[in-house]
Amino acid sequence: MGGIITITVNTVRIKPVAMAMISAGFFLSSCQQAGEDAATAPETPSPEAPPEAPSPAQRSPAPEDVAAARAAAVALRDALFAALTDAMTEGGIERAVAVCNEAAPEIAAGLSASRDMEIGRTALRVRNPDNAPDAWERAQLDAFAVRHETGEAFAGMEHAEVVTQDGAAVFRWMKPIPMGGLCAACHGENIEPATLAAIRALYPEDEATGFAPGALRGAFTVKKALGTPSSL
Repeated sequence: MGGIITITVNTVRIKPVAMAMISAGFFLSSCQQAGEDAATAPETPSPEAPPEAPSPAQRSPAPEDVAAARAAAVALRDALFAALTDAMTEGGIERAVAVCNEAAPEIAAGLSASRDMEIGRTALRVRNPDNAPDAWERAQLDAFAVRHETGEAFAGMEHAEVVTQDGAAVFRWMKPIPMGGLCAACHGENIEPATLAAIRALYPEDEATGFAPGALRGAFTVKKALGTPSSL
């Protein structure tokens, strides 16, 4: 999902885009024909073909877009943490559940507007149905899980890619969110009955409980329109 670059914080892993190749048979026959033609006709210079603009699927993510996505995720994380910490201080976990329901979408929307990109969170098992992953996000979440199973730490993972969507180039980025200490009170394996009741009241379709410490809880996700191919 596009010219793909898989990035870690300390290590860059690049999967090159498969480029169109001239078949071996066509190449050999062309060389043979060129040799025969050269024996009977003078060489004439070939007109230069105009350079072709890369399609969105051939583009690699720009470093500045990756840096902006990382900064946006940190801003969202810090704003959510501050809001939840304040809520827990004021009224305990139940108050934090309510604040998360009310404030989290507003925080994400505000950051998205100020940074000219869509910033949010998603997961394979979501609490808010509005955060359900699209096909591209689901594929990256699955890939994060596989990478973790093979020994890679979540802390160093991220994925950036330029994809084609409705004929336009779109920058996309994701970074996994591992299950941490603060999250366990509302997403862990042993949730207090009062907290669980508060969750069920606000999120009747909740799927986001029962996570073990260190498990893949979800991911930050960023999307930014880059324009139509003709404008790139």
